Amino acid sequence: MKEKNENSMKNHSTKNITSAIETLYNGSDGLMRDFIETGYFDSNVKVIDSKNIADQLITSRFKVARLREGLMEDTAKLIGWV
Repeated sequence: MKEKNENSMKNHSTKNITSAIETLYNGSDGLMRDFIETGYFDSNVKVIDSKNIADQLITSRFKVARLREGLMEDTAKLIGWV
């Protein structure tokens, strides 16, 4: 029973995170929107790391790291983790 409950909680968390990222995507524009598309929605990206994303977006790894940090912080706020 405990295992079934844990799987249910994981599915709920995954849905919340996915929903939060979609909400942030729909409310963003410019580089953040491109970052979300490339890093999270692009099925052609085989390795998602800051260098690959930076190369695709023609920006620095530092900028990609800041975008990822901002997205994680905003996602955590939307799902109530902070």
